[in-house]
Amino acid sequence: EKILKYAMDNPEEIIPATGMSIRDSIELIHEISYEEYNIYYSVFAGDIDMEQDLEQEEFYIDRWGSIIEQYIISKIIKCPVIVLNSQRYDTTYEKISNGKIINGKAHPDVRLKLYTIVGQEYFPKLPIILIWREYHKNGHYLTCYPKNTTEVIQILTTK
Repeated sequence: EKILKYAMDNPEEIIPATGMSIRDSIELIHEISYEEYNIYYSVFAGDIDMEQDLEQEEFYIDRWGSIIEQYIISKIIKCPVIVLNSQRYDTTYEKISNGKIINGKAHPDVRLKLYTIVGQEYFPKLPIILIWREYHKNGHYLTCYPKNTTEVIQILTTK
């Protein structure tokens, strides 16, 4: 609710990562109009009856979070958001590919690469850390809980 309210109250605010307004970013990234975003995202995703919505296709939209929502939540709670990408080196194809994370544990060959940081101005506050990964050809975010928060702060604030 707070993210949607912020988006509706600040449609022309520029998101540094996109270089576009919240309104234009919604239309480009979510591929729906600003007005549709307001309608669809006003209902909590956990309250949706997927079977009923899929039967009534005009009411269904695949809702998901993006850099827009990360930017807004960072502004609301005054906290940085760090997104990492899970990767591994595929020796068969000799290229970097999606790293596997199963049951909350990364495979031994997985490395996390910095994807983006939103809200750097809020350092040294401990960030929200997300891992972006592909899962069955769809993107998905996982929450990452650091083992040593003091070390995370030191690394992020050291230049």
